[in-house]
Amino acid sequence: MWTKDALEALLDERVLVADAAIGTELYAQGFDFAHAFDALNLNHPLVVRRVHRGYVAAGARIITTNTFGATRLRLERDHLADRVREINRAGVDIARDASQDRPPWNRPLIAASVGPLGRPLEPVGRLSEARAREAFREQLDALLSGDPDLVVFETFSDLRELCFAVEELVSLAPDAAFAAFATFTEEGKTLLGNKPAEVAREMAARGAAVVGANCSMGPQGLEDVAERMLQVPGTRVALRPNAGLPRLVDGRYIYVNLPDYFAEWAVRMADLGVCMLGGCCGTTPAHVAAMRDAIGVRAPLARSGAGASLAVAAGAATIAISASEPAMAGDTDGRGD
Repeated sequence: MWTKDALEALLDERVLVADAAIGTELYAQGFDFAHAFDALNLNHPLVVRRVHRGYVAAGARIITTNTFGATRLRLERDHLADRVREINRAGVDIARDASQDRPPWNRPLIAASVGPLGRPLEPVGRLSEARAREAFREQLDALLSGDPDLVVFETFSDLRELCFAVEELVSLAPDAAFAAFATFTEEGKTLLGNKPAEVAREMAARGAAVVGANCSMGPQGLEDVAERMLQVPGTRVALRPNAGLPRLVDGRYIYVNLPDYFAEWAVRMADLGVCMLGGCCGTTPAHVAAMRDAIGVRAPLARSGAGASLAVAAGAATIAISASEPAMAGDTDGRGD
């Protein structure tokens, strides 16, 4: 598993383009939102693998596992609480398998996804801190058994809940690299009123390699959030927005922000200093490919010039990246199997 220092070094040298939506891609293939997408890791692993491979082919440098809702508390709804370990471990294995067509020096990092528990904490709701921590710890222990490269905490609207999740990871793997994402309203706060700079400071204090915002209202709405996070000294910022707000058309949800728009936005955000860019609901391999092509090989701000190179050791793995990096077969395909 990568360490915080190794991931930070990579982010300082190069803007990383991550993958995009998993859930809405599975929805597009006919799976209903009413069912646990995480269970597809066991029931339809080839479908999940195909989604990941679409993003690998599009040039994503980070592939996120299909484990966003794979905690006991969320899986109980589908009578899958006794399969937490299987589902999470399978999620890591499928994502890694999808990246094997790439040469070792150019394989994407595997990010184990952890989402919120879907129940409000006390005193707003009935979920106790002890039970929340137990659920996060169980999921994280299962994910870590698959040896992902990093952990990504996504779509949290309660900073206190995000802190619980992060603290459980740190207790299990003190040096593990992780990214922490909150989701913000149009007012620039989380649903529980946490401000961007507050989230950035709290996560940096707990060891996050990168902090950011995902989901929310769309690309444009996150620019102010990024600016506020970047004001916190030493913070590395990531953004993974929705493709705008969805519209219901003929019984299907459609997202309106097209790949070209994401490409233009990604360049602006890299110029601002954002070091990781990807997508959330409604984004596709085409969005990822457009951002990758627009950004190319460059650092956020002016931390490295043309021709800069990097060798980052993470455990036994080494990634070598340079401005002359060759394109690979499938880079412009955007499709999976």
